[in-house]
Amino acid sequence: MVGLVLALGLIVLIGIRSYPYWSIPFASTPEEFSEEAWRESNRFCRQLMAQDFLNRHAPVAMHRDQVMKLLGEPDIRDPNGFHYFVALTAGDYILLSFVPDGQGRILEAYLHQS
Repeated sequence: MVGLVLALGLIVLIGIRSYPYWSIPFASTPEEFSEEAWRESNRFCRQLMAQDFLNRHAPVAMHRDQVMKLLGEPDIRDPNGFHYFVALTAGDYILLSFVPDGQGRILEAYLHQS
């Protein structure tokens, strides 16, 4: 009986800890980028919008302030650039990343798994 209770407790614990992974596919997200849709969406359900943003806005050569005006504050900043979470996979994140030069002009913009 104790073994059954422990097994059920473990199943519940695994289900709760994995909630972000199994809930993501059921969240709806627009495919076309808009500032309003981006800001209102779940940060882990933005991959299609991020690709549309890259295709339509061609952020290379934009200034970092212009990008941040459209997308808001980045989720991650590091010495190489700034990044936005756009999707969650099994244990990894997909990021929309921007690499600016010393004057803040975007040199690279891309999606990648981290």
